This record gives sequence, structure tokens and C-alpha cells, in this order.
Amino acid sequence: MESGVRRCSVTMVIPQHPLNGWEPIVTQAIGHYLLDSWETTAIQAMITFCSQHPLEVLLSAFGLFPAHDPTDPMWHDKMANVATVATLDPVGALQTTALCLDGL
Repeated sequence: MESGVRRCSVTMVIPQHPLNGWEPIVTQAIGHYLLDSWETTAIQAMITFCSQHPLEVLLSAFGLFPAHDPTDPMWHDKMANVATVATLDPVGALQTTALCLDGL
């Protein structure tokens, strides 16, 4: 609580990659709800990663984001693990998927 208002602070650290020597990514967000703070921090980390490593995002064999066309077989391959994630956290998986697809 800060001045009578609930505050949630989340810090995310993506450690340095052991093979390619990328610098660690540290992001922090403060919000009123923990879930919102988590999502904001994760989005900031994704934006930071994508801006620091544009070729990795573009040329990655597995792809970081699903293809635009749902009839594309690559899209189905990339989305094959969604059922597992949805089983573990259905609400969070749906919200995150909607945000990512909306971003595309």
C-alpha cells in the first residue's frame, strides 16, 4: 500500500545467454494489480528483446511469434503447445495470446 493505494512492483530478469553473450535484460513495472504488473513487465521485456535482437526475431527457425495466416502449417506447428499452456493457466494463456495476436 502506498498512500492508501495498492501497488504491485514486478521485476523481471532475463539472464545473460551462456552461448552468445547477450546482455541480461532487466525490466520493472509498477501497477495496481499483480497480473497487470506481470503482463506489463513481460511485454516490456519482449519489446526490449525484439529491439536489441531484430535479426534473431526475424530469422529464428522456430519463430518467436505465430504466423499471421492460421491456414499456414508453420503456424500450427508453432501453436502446438498452446493446449499445455492453457491447461496450466487458462485465463492467463488466453489473455497473453490475445495481447500477442493483437500486437501482430
